[in-house]
Amino acid sequence: MRANSYTLGGTIVASAALFCPVPPSPASQQPEAIPPALEEAVQMVFSGYRVTAQYHYVMTGKVRLLLFWIGKDDVGDGYVGLGRGSERPELEMIRLRVGSDPAKAPRRINRWGAGTEVLERDLASGVPRSSAFFGFMKTAEGTSVRAVERELESEQQKQQYPFEASINRVEPTAVRASILPMLSRVDLDIGKMDEAEHMVLDQYADAFSSSRYLELHGDGRGGCDSNVGFLFTLKEITEAALSGQEAPIASCYLYNTRHYTMTLSQVTRIDERGISYGLDGGEEVERSYRDLLDLRFEVRKRLTGKRSKFSLLLGTSGELRGVPVQMTYQPNWWFKAILNLHTATGPRFP
Repeated sequence: MRANSYTLGGTIVASAALFCPVPPSPASQQPEAIPPALEEAVQMVFSGYRVTAQYHYVMTGKVRLLLFWIGKDDVGDGYVGLGRGSERPELEMIRLRVGSDPAKAPRRINRWGAGTEVLERDLASGVPRSSAFFGFMKTAEGTSVRAVERELESEQQKQQYPFEASINRVEPTAVRASILPMLSRVDLDIGKMDEAEHMVLDQYADAFSSSRYLELHGDGRGGCDSNVGFLFTLKEITEAALSGQEAPIASCYLYNTRHYTMTLSQVTRIDERGISYGLDGGEEVERSYRDLLDLRFEVRKRLTGKRSKFSLLLGTSGELRGVPVQMTYQPNWWFKAILNLHTATGPRFP
């Protein structure tokens, strides 16, 4: 992570030339001043971190054509980084980047997302006090392979490629969040995440139009006492599973002022599992892991009831204790992404 301090009003011409904000709707012609809470969120995310562990993954992508799946290895990458504040020891960081490479992926599918979540703990008690999140992702509406191909064709013709940025700040009494649609003049992919990050930071102030605010007391809490987001909720639940707690394990979190519930619905112990995948250069990687947990998760958005599922194969012993050696996510009926652990540096997940 960079140690620089950022404000939302900076300008870098090189990245600005690739970016154009989505025009505001008539109802939001008068821009809202950026709330201090969101400025604080960005400062927390980019305050400087000592990276304690990093995990790199190779993606296998699969597309469903009617009754059959077709797939290809090494069509994208994944990265998980853990860190602690280099000057603020009360801060913990989880950084996630996942995406396909359209030059390699089936049907040139380009899907990516990146997010950094920071948790502020009370140093004496270890209790979470607040959290911040900064992330961005490729947006897409396609509900089938053919629909996605039409989207790609339209984007190429217009030379406008949509993605979405999000900043969240969760405190004990309130949560503030902003979702900002953006357009790039080039088709960003997993290899251009640093570039996309700069684009968001440099232009957020000019493109900012509104934010959401939710007071966290009474009905606003919705029975949810958590001050953390998705990534730290996932970390807490996996730690509970490692300690021997049986499923189901459920926890709530807030994202963009909306309540979500993450549930670990099933835990299966696996004595040994072989994982193999090919690399783009022709090399075949074959690995055997022992003492794993197969964890099945479901996330439900309370407002709409919409659900999504994913799974982790988690190491339980030695240097891989608490490390996902494989992650599987199927966002819809026709596309599946499998991330296989390729390299690991630094100590294991705490």
